[in-house]
Parts: sequence; structure tokens; C-alpha cells
Amino acid sequence: MSTQHIEIFDESRVRALLPMPRVIAAMEEAFRAISSGKAQVPVRSGIALQDEDSRLLVMPASVPGWPFASVKIVSVCPQNRRRGIETINGVIEVFDARTGMPCARVHAESVTALRTGAASGLASRLLAPQDADTLALFGAGAQAATQLEAIHCVRPLREVLVFGRDAARAAAFCRHWSAALGIPVRGAHRDELVRATLVATATTSPEPLFELDELHPEAHVNAVGSFTPQGCELPPALLAQARVVVDQRAACLQEAGEFQRARAAGLLEGREDPEELGEVLVAGMARSHGRSVFKSVGNALQDLACVCALMEACRPQ
Repeated sequence: MSTQHIEIFDESRVRALLPMPRVIAAMEEAFRAISSGKAQVPVRSGIALQDEDSRLLVMPASVPGWPFASVKIVSVCPQNRRRGIETINGVIEVFDARTGMPCARVHAESVTALRTGAASGLASRLLAPQDADTLALFGAGAQAATQLEAIHCVRPLREVLVFGRDAARAAAFCRHWSAALGIPVRGAHRDELVRATLVATATTSPEPLFELDELHPEAHVNAVGSFTPQGCELPPALLAQARVVVDQRAACLQEAGEFQRARAAGLLEGREDPEELGEVLVAGMARSHGRSVFKSVGNALQDLACVCALMEACRPQ
């Protein structure tokens, strides 16, 4: 029986080989492929685990002409917080798209954080005001960190306002990123939110994090934390009032709690067909005035685009 070398990409290797600007470029490729209709990327499937609220999720992806295909397998176990271990754990299995041979195993959490941040960076480049320089950031975990990193790549920030439930964790986050970026990153009061023309939400909140009238009239919002019908980071009325762009239309309409609640409240009449980020890229549509939202529930093709970039980066030159 023939054997084949399987590359292993742990967290440190992923970060070393995928600087954020490269991941943002990979996301442009991914979203163009999603909206082209050629990508094979079904809505994620899952099964329950032992804990009542825990799930094992499976997400395959391939694109004709791309050299690799992938399957991301992730467990989401909220009760792990009490156990002192990570809530989300997983791997990405990579296959040669021509032969079907397995060729790599990738640390899923690091890729997920990078590609989720990079998607918001790309959306902010396309949709946020050109002079946006203040970011309101909800959350202080790994996803919040890559949101900040990616958005700073496309809109050099002057100030970051952090809203976090855990005061000690938020304070440590602020200290780290103030030093890393050389700009003020600090905890903020709710009445400061209206100053921010960039907003990123990276939480698992089941209820909206702010009220519509607390938001700047020209704000661009990246909402990436909630990816189930039970999660809802945004006020549903925002989806009825803002320009809304999504990562993948079918997935967001099915999985995002924000859409579920807005639909139940009768707020989406005539707005059930949000733009996809890939469509914005292809059409080259200019930013419109007023508020805009990029809503993402995550997409396996984003992972595959990162995988392809990883394999290219480690190939002998």
C-alpha cells in the first residue's frame, strides 16, 4: 500500500506562514469563488455531542481548478469554559483535489480566527468610510484580536474602543494591542459607541450588543460572533435600515440569529436577498452612504483558501 507524506500545520506554523495581508488576499479569492456558483460548499452539517449544547460540525469545500479540497471538523462545547479548556477545537483535513490523497492536517482554530478577521478586513475595505479611524470592538478573545488586526490593515486606526464583559480579560487585551499597534486601545463606555465609524462584534451573545440609536449614522459593522439561530449580536432593526452584505446568502439566511429575529419581526419584507461579498467584489460597487453591515457565519471555502495559501507558502521555491 502506498503512503504519502502529510504536512502538519500547528498554530505557530499557520501564523508564521499566513501574515494578515496574505489572508485578506486569500479571502478575496474565496468570496469571488463563493458567488461565482462554481464552488462546492454545502451549508455545514452537525451532530450533538454528550453535553446538551455541544455540537460536532463538518464543513467540506472544493472548487474546480483549485489544487486542494478540504474538510473542516470542529467541536463546539460551551461547557468547556467550566473545564478550563477551549470551547472550539478542530482540524482541517486537506486532500489533493486530483488524486484524493490526504496531504495535510491544519490547526483549525488558528485558521478560523485568521480568515474570520480577514473577511471583515476585506468587507471594511469595500464598505467602510475611507476616513474611518475609530473602531468599536465587542469582545476580547482570539476572534476579536484578528478583527482588530485585519481592520487595521485596511483602515489605519487612530483609536480602538473595547467593550468586553470580562474586565480583566479586556484590560489585558487592551494592554497587549496598545503596545503591538502603537495606538490607544482602551476600555470604553457605551455612550462612546456613537463616535465609531467602524464596529466589529466577536461574541457569542444571544441578545443585541447595542441599540440602533447608539450607532454612528455612517458606521460600518462587521458581525462575526453569532453563527446559530440562537445568537444575535445586532439589533434586528439594523438589518432593515442598513446596506447588508453577507458571506454566503443561503448560510446566513438559514443560520444567523439576526436574520431569524428580523424576519420574525416582519422587518425583512423586500430585503430577503442580501448582497454577497463576492458579488460586491465582482460588481465593484462603491460604498453607499449610511450604515452598512457585513454579516458572516463562516464558510468552509474561506478555510480552503487559507489551506491553499499555506501549501503554496511551504512549497520549495
